[in-house]
Amino acid sequence: MGHGSQPQITALGRLPAGATVAPYAPDGGPLPPGIALFDVRWPPPGPGRARFCGRAVIEDDVGVSVLDLRQASDLGRLLALVWDCGSDCVAELVARYARSGPFDILVRVESDVGDALDRSVARELGLGPPESHTAADGGRSVSFHTFHLRPEPPDQVIRAGVDAWIVTMSPEGDVEWAVRPVARRLESPRYAVRGGG
Repeated sequence: MGHGSQPQITALGRLPAGATVAPYAPDGGPLPPGIALFDVRWPPPGPGRARFCGRAVIEDDVGVSVLDLRQASDLGRLLALVWDCGSDCVAELVARYARSGPFDILVRVESDVGDALDRSVARELGLGPPESHTAADGGRSVSFHTFHLRPEPPDQVIRAGVDAWIVTMSPEGDVEWAVRPVARRLESPRYAVRGGG
């Protein structure tokens, strides 16, 4: 999008055969100048992120660089650059690009769970907006929750899983993240009636 997007797409270089590229703008806030995000998808279509990756094009005084957001070091570099955009932006980018598998849906407000999760369960699990913290040594962190839907064996009924994330940035600007499961195999109201009884 915008007048600069075509040169930025060209900068992405070699992509998988048949790939489609779409600019991505996080809901969590505008990105700093000189940073553009792109979602890359390639055939054949499949569930989750099996054929999906993110790329970031960074334009600065040194030139243009492309980050492959499947690589932890590249995603960490991007997060350090956007950290001051706020906890929502950091959480959204980690939820979107930090791992493979089903897409993680960031919880900002209770309504984000829709009918994928029972709202009383979401409240009981303490799901809420991303929170930022500053440590005594100057390090900073963002904590947040995501949920995902996936078919569970043996009957492939779609169930929900909830994860808690923590993203930390050291005073030196190094960014790391960790995720832990909070709940698994939760009944999803959206899918509970599938197939009848």
